[in-house]
Order: sequence, then C-alpha cells, then structure tokens
Amino acid sequence: MSLLPYGKYSHLVAAPIDHAAFQPDLIMLYGNPAQIVRLVQGYAAAVGGSLRCDTEGGRGCSIYIARTLLTEDCQIVLPGAGDRYFGLTQDHEMAFTMPMRLAEKTVHGLEMTHKIGLRYPTPSWLRFEGALPAQYYAFTELLAKQKPKP
Repeated sequence: MSLLPYGKYSHLVAAPIDHAAFQPDLIMLYGNPAQIVRLVQGYAAAVGGSLRCDTEGGRGCSIYIARTLLTEDCQIVLPGAGDRYFGLTQDHEMAFTMPMRLAEKTVHGLEMTHKIGLRYPTPSWLRFEGALPAQYYAFTELLAKQKPKP
C-alpha cells in the first residue's frame, strides 16, 4: 500500500477540473476501458514506456492519490469496494490518474495517436465487410447464368 509521508500534506482539496480554484497536483479521470486505453496510448506515445496496473481490490485512494504523487507517474486504477460504495463508481468504469506535469504531454500524445488512426470509440465496424455463406454466392452465380424467358 502506498502511503504519503506523515506531515508532508496537511489536507486534501478536490474539485472538478473546470471548477478548481487552485493548481492541482494530479488529475483523476474515470472512463470505460476503451477511454482509459486512449489515455494510456497518449501517455505511451508522448512520455514513452508502459504503465502497470497494480491492484488489491480496495484502497483505491492509496493508488489514485498516494502512488501518483510518490512516483510522479500515471496510474491505471481498478476501482475497489469503497470507490463503488461511497463514490458510486459504476461496474463499467475504471480510472486513470496523472500528475499535472504529465498532463500536457499526455494530451499531445493523444493528438499524435489520433493522427495515426487511434480513436474512441474504436472504429472496428468501419472496416467490416460483410460476407454471406458460400451457398448464397453459388446461387447468385446460378441465377446469373440463367437467361430470363421472354
């Protein structure tokens, strides 16, 4: 479990990023797995390396906040019981935290990876080409060979 040094911080202040009247030390984002993967892709493209996801199924705040501050690196977080019970985190959500020093780089990485085709939502069906069973094609060929009667 990650713990902050005793006495280094006197309090915790949290707010939605667009309403914060202070300079935050970190940003916490919730999203579905595909959205969080986009953030990881942005991080990897701009900062380099990879991210690990360590979880205990609980004590998310020690990962969200403490580990992000202690390592000064981004974290992928699977919300635990407390986050679901008190924070109303939904079953389809996970989280991503980043220190402010990496926010601009991560956004730049998102822009770079967008240019090479990485998207949310993932455009998987845009490349889909439907196919019929082989019998349909054989029947179509048979019909094409027959001449219509006058």
